[in-house]
Amino acid sequence: MLTKLAAAERLGVSVRAIENYSSKGKLHPKYAAGRRGKVALFDEAEVDRLKDERGEVVFNPRPPKAPTENALTLLSESPQRLALLETIRAALSGSTQSTLSIGDKIILTLDDASRLTSLSKDYLRAALKTDKLQGKKIGRGWKIRRGDLDTFCKTL
Repeated sequence: MLTKLAAAERLGVSVRAIENYSSKGKLHPKYAAGRRGKVALFDEAEVDRLKDERGEVVFNPRPPKAPTENALTLLSESPQRLALLETIRAALSGSTQSTLSIGDKIILTLDDASRLTSLSKDYLRAALKTDKLQGKKIGRGWKIRRGDLDTFCKTL
């Protein structure tokens, strides 16, 4: 008697294929008590008979597809298209960097304000919590108007 795994190895198929053969009536398992419940056991003669019926069928995965031209290869043909591709790639990669410089922004994040003023994020966060610096908490991050940051810096 063969276990499901041993029968699969003998036939050169997956365990799932053995289950399919059983459900189609090509194999007839007998169940015995195992350590973790019932175990399907298959008669060696029946497995060998199925192997002979199947012949020399060998698992043959799909051949790899030949590379085809896609949008990325078409875009990368000229420098302008390459620049466009780089912009699209940066946008799709989830990059949070803005194309504006920090000095041109009207509303700043805490990180932007820290880089612009050379003050630590902790210092700015404490100023926000004590209302010395005006800002609004949106989600998990702070948003600070540029004018409010300029006013705060003049009071230092």
